[in-house]
Amino acid sequence: MEAWNHKDWSLESPSRLAAFGNQLIEVHDWLRGELVRLRSGIGTRDLRAHCLTFCSAVTRHHTGEDSGAFVTLAERFPELRPVLDELVRDHEQVSAMLRDLVSITDPDELRRHVDGVAALLESHFYYEEKKIVEALNSLDIPEWRDSPPDFLQRFFVVGMDRRGSGGSEPVRCVPDEIRTEMVSIDPAAPNVEDLLDSVREAGQQCVVTLENRLYAMDTSRTTADLDRLREALGVQHLNAIGIGEGSRVLGSYGDRFPNRVGRMVFDGLPDPSDDTLVSMEGRAVGAEATFAEFAKDCVARKCNLGADPKQAYLGLLDQLRATPLTTSEGDRLTAGVAARAVLIGLTDRSNWPTLADNMAAARAGSADALFNWMKPVIQDTRDQPGNLDIALITACNDTKTRLALERLNSTAQARPTVRSVLFRFQSLFGLVAVFVAAIVFSPTRNGELLFLSSGNLFNVVRAISEKGIIAVGMTFVILIGGIDLSVGAVLGLTAVGSADLLVNHDWGVVPTVLVVLLVGLVFGLSQGFASTAFRIQAFIVTLAGLQIARGLARIWSGGQGIAISYGSDPGEAPVVFSLLGERTFNGLVPIPALFFIVIAVLATLFLRSSAFSRHVYAIGGNEKAARLSGIPVTRVKIIVFGIAGLLTALAGIIHAVP
Repeated sequence: MEAWNHKDWSLESPSRLAAFGNQLIEVHDWLRGELVRLRSGIGTRDLRAHCLTFCSAVTRHHTGEDSGAFVTLAERFPELRPVLDELVRDHEQVSAMLRDLVSITDPDELRRHVDGVAALLESHFYYEEKKIVEALNSLDIPEWRDSPPDFLQRFFVVGMDRRGSGGSEPVRCVPDEIRTEMVSIDPAAPNVEDLLDSVREAGQQCVVTLENRLYAMDTSRTTADLDRLREALGVQHLNAIGIGEGSRVLGSYGDRFPNRVGRMVFDGLPDPSDDTLVSMEGRAVGAEATFAEFAKDCVARKCNLGADPKQAYLGLLDQLRATPLTTSEGDRLTAGVAARAVLIGLTDRSNWPTLADNMAAARAGSADALFNWMKPVIQDTRDQPGNLDIALITACNDTKTRLALERLNSTAQARPTVRSVLFRFQSLFGLVAVFVAAIVFSPTRNGELLFLSSGNLFNVVRAISEKGIIAVGMTFVILIGGIDLSVGAVLGLTAVGSADLLVNHDWGVVPTVLVVLLVGLVFGLSQGFASTAFRIQAFIVTLAGLQIARGLARIWSGGQGIAISYGSDPGEAPVVFSLLGERTFNGLVPIPALFFIVIAVLATLFLRSSAFSRHVYAIGGNEKAARLSGIPVTRVKIIVFGIAGLLTALAGIIHAVP
């Protein structure tokens, strides 16, 4: 590989300028090949020698550009100087990373850094090519107008549609009248039987039209198509941007080909759930939340929908239910079409002002503008078919379970039935049933039900509070798809530690509580680190943690029980410690219950409103997709286990109060 030298360069002629561009691409391709060979050589004894050779080659290449080609380019074309200065700064950053790489002597650390440098260089090569090509494209060179050099024709962004969509082999199998019937059905209908009949008829038509091709259109096969595209481009790792459904395809690609993933950008996290009903309800909740934001934006802009955009929207649907509108082309704007048109408009915030105007126009009797949102869904053009067909086929092929008609109806009903309410709140009703059964079968003493005695209820509430505090921490762990089997043993460890520090070492309440909470936090963080750093299932790590916590508790207590009595003498715990467990607030609420209520409320607010909670949900739904989206998965998982350990330690302190 040759370095470029300032004295060797004369860019007065377009041919020399074209040669520079072509040579830039050739050198980058050569370096890419060397980079692939370097990474494939990881594990060999001469890895360090490979690194030194490769780093030297990259440094010579950048030195030649900075002191040669870029200098001449800047003199010949001053308008390119800002771009070239930016690339020189990038070269300095790359050089710093290469110097760090060369200075590493530990083989394991060297392997890790090679991966990081590889990702950086691949991104840098692409960025430099893009900037140079854009800059040279902006020059008005007569010789290039009719026949641009090869390097200017090099691709940078390649678009790809799902199978059956786009202009190559579009799917057209649903008759127009069935499409119209499907989107016209009122979303507030008492059941979905009419919609299911239309979908069945559409499916039958697609089976007849597409035959065996029908089953080849799903996300799994689209990811295979994407990998063939990667091979055709000649790149080792795929860098991609997912838009809309493309995010789900890229997430699936990461699951299927984890070693071929480069840098990926999602315009939204793909739905992580395999449960059809959960996905449906999630989309409904998301649509309501998005409309609420749309309404706020509309009011702030003083749009044509007035002070209550939601009421204006519902009024429009009622108006269309009574009298559907007709467009200038003869299409009918029904309540169902309008609802779906609004959903499409909500997907892009930049379209919200236009959407509000279109809704206001429909309220005034003009249907065309609002109906236009639905045209890409149901109407074919010469270049692009309606996307309802392929969306229907892909959704059916990707769906792993089919919901019964009764369950669909109960989900779709605007007003919940008794059966749906019982199903949704079955855990709560079960708790009430157990409570009633305990009252019915409770023994009596002097005519009083012992279960309802104040002492018994206090003990029940206190025990529930301890477990409830632990359950809050466990909620975080379960949300990331993990499990913590050690909480019972950690509860015992922290309870023993509290008693030992108070009774045997005469510690005060505050230092005892702080130290015990720290023990629980460190124990949880350690388990999270062990699970993520060594890639061991949380089940195994926490099972081992359970045994470790039991052993530590036995060592801390000396294998003996520790009795706590209150007072100011040596060997007695401070009386204030009893406030944590055996006292009540305002004579009614036990202090442990107050702790539980406060923690549960704070955790609920935290899980609903914080960025960290969104990371937690994303990891639990699809860890690989979350990692590809830039979420620090390892850090989040460690913190979650730390939260569980901290709350378990708090429960252990309460448990220590006799």
